[in-house]
Amino acid sequence: IVGATVVTMGLLSLPTMLRRGYDPSLACGSICASGTLGQIIPPSIVLVILGDQISNAYSDAQRAIGNWSPDPVSVGDLFAGALIPGLMLVFMYMGYQLLIAIIKPESSPPIPRDEGKTSTGDFISKILHALVPPVALIVSVLGSILTGIATPTEAAAVGAIGSLLLAGMRTQELGMLETAERKSPFDFMDFGSRLPTIVATLCLLFMLVLISFFDLRVARNEIPATDMIAIIAAGFASLGLMWGILVSLGRVWRTDILRPIMRSTMEISSMVFVILIGASVFSLVFRGLGGDEMV
Repeated sequence: IVGATVVTMGLLSLPTMLRRGYDPSLACGSICASGTLGQIIPPSIVLVILGDQISNAYSDAQRAIGNWSPDPVSVGDLFAGALIPGLMLVFMYMGYQLLIAIIKPESSPPIPRDEGKTSTGDFISKILHALVPPVALIVSVLGSILTGIATPTEAAAVGAIGSLLLAGMRTQELGMLETAERKSPFDFMDFGSRLPTIVATLCLLFMLVLISFFDLRVARNEIPATDMIAIIAAGFASLGLMWGILVSLGRVWRTDILRPIMRSTMEISSMVFVILIGASVFSLVFRGLGGDEMV
């Protein structure tokens, strides 16, 4: 995880920081330090794997002392426990960088005032436009896990859908699509409008709210009227979500963004599981030959 994160951040951030005149040691150190945050800040794959291992070990230990119905260790509990230490590390890193910028201003040069020549309001709006959607996506994924609305696997699906909608909106904003005349903004294959992604995002948030307050299970003998209304509303929201997903999927497919992302996701996932399998095989052989007793 750390290797993939550091490589990605190095490719994205390091050239810009060096071009801006940042101290190479500060730039590289910041990237390497922040790359380790992926292990502790949810949704961390390491915490998911660790949760499974801890749960199995805890169950075996409880059964060994006669407790045949132990409480499982959930991944959500690990996420909740790791959130505050992870945020503390983030603020400590930021404080260190701020201190270095004050003590050694030449190591962190500011953006020239005449660059861009934008007003303060435009600058703040650009920052909010760049930060609010990703932060909202992170909060929705972690919030659905910590509040018990979704399991980590279901929350990963929420994150994947949100990322797809965000990518579809970004490609439209950056002019990466060929704009064509359209008869109506409600055209199903309208690739030049924000409406599909906005509607899909609102539908996704609406369904998360419905899941929090209503029981949407249909495989029941008796369904109260309020739950039935919520189920019908969730069905219409699903149609709006599917509309935005299909439009966003068409956008990222036409701009040839989807293939490299899917390939990199497959490589990272395969790398993690290969490491996990290799560690398990090593530990089994090590203990089987008596290595733990000798140590």
